[in-house]
Amino acid sequence: MEKQMYELIVDDELERVAPPLAENELEILKADLLEHGCKFPLIVWGETIVDGHNRYRICRENHIPFGIERMEFADKTEAKLWIVKNQLGRRNLKEFQRCEMVLPLEDEIKEEAERRRRAAISAARAGDQTGPTLAPSQKSREILAEMAGVGHSTLDKVKVIILEADAETLQKLRSGEMKIHTAYTQLRKKEKPKKPEAGQKEKVTQKPEEDKTPVVAAYMEGSIPFEPVQRDAEPEEIITAFDEYIEAWLDDYQVILDMLAPGNATEELVRHLHERLEGFYKDADDAIGICLREMEE
Repeated sequence: MEKQMYELIVDDELERVAPPLAENELEILKADLLEHGCKFPLIVWGETIVDGHNRYRICRENHIPFGIERMEFADKTEAKLWIVKNQLGRRNLKEFQRCEMVLPLEDEIKEEAERRRRAAISAARAGDQTGPTLAPSQKSREILAEMAGVGHSTLDKVKVIILEADAETLQKLRSGEMKIHTAYTQLRKKEKPKKPEAGQKEKVTQKPEEDKTPVVAAYMEGSIPFEPVQRDAEPEEIITAFDEYIEAWLDDYQVILDMLAPGNATEELVRHLHERLEGFYKDADDAIGICLREMEE
């Protein structure tokens, strides 16, 4: 790899795709470059940097020669997707950072999917067997969630948080100090109307008897270890409550799994965890099954 002082182009749009390094991370990177030089090449597209913006600036400022590796991309969207996949696979990013990184690509992924769909239809009409084929339908939301390694509901929560949360909350999420579920729940609580003051009566709109929803949550009481939603809740409220519980449970579950190591993962421990999980799943499945049987009757 030939090293020299290349003059490259910094594209702000491409640079913003990857989360910026924290101040201490920049200091560590600078110290490493000063001591060992630039060991890995910068990735460039033409003369534009795709990966290595921080190394480029540090090397230029300190006259450290560096190498480059050229890659070809069909367009800027393809370059952005490469950056995301490369960063997600290389950096130890928090769950919120991964979501925050993929969400700006939503419109471009929609456009790319539509472009491929139209190209496939045109090729099919022309009888071109070598043209692109129609892939199974997959929403951009599903693609982004898969890229970030999270569930759909988690990605939806992050979209709300980015729009509504303050700078302090965002920073806590990026550092891992706060969980996505916690931040989302706090935002939703702020939206709820305040309770009437003492002496004031709260206006209650009575729903017609025929509009009352089935008491779905009642079947879940005593079977799933979380506080059941109100008995007159709307189906959407039940779904939201259930999804939020599962997301929070998965967060805590991952923390416990991270504690496992070859030194403490005994056969007895693993069997215990397995049995508890099987019991949890069976209780939840039985409760929902009761509801389904009641509906069929």
